[in-house]
Amino acid sequence: MTEAADKGKAAEEATAFALEMLGFRVIERNRKVGRLELDIVAERNGTTVAVEARAREAGSMVNGMESITDAKRDRVETAARAVARGGDMRVLYASIVLRAGKVSEIEILDEGF
Repeated sequence: MTEAADKGKAAEEATAFALEMLGFRVIERNRKVGRLELDIVAERNGTTVAVEARAREAGSMVNGMESITDAKRDRVETAARAVARGGDMRVLYASIVLRAGKVSEIEILDEGF
């Protein structure tokens, strides 16, 4: 596995753990929707969420949230709509700060759509 893949996996693991601590049940990871992918699909109190996890090393020029372009946001929301099939789904974005490749901070934002 490449260093970037290792960081991505660590970010997704930390995000799944944080979601569980917030009362979510992780349903799927790396859900493929055609050529698109959702990092995590989870559920809490009847609401399904699609989660995009973005990791950056501490001191990077941009944080995880700032790294999400409009095009990436559109792809995540398109995949979420396909999975929701008309049902209720929200989109969450997780920004993970890594220090020496280890998770040091995580922030989860609810963007909806």
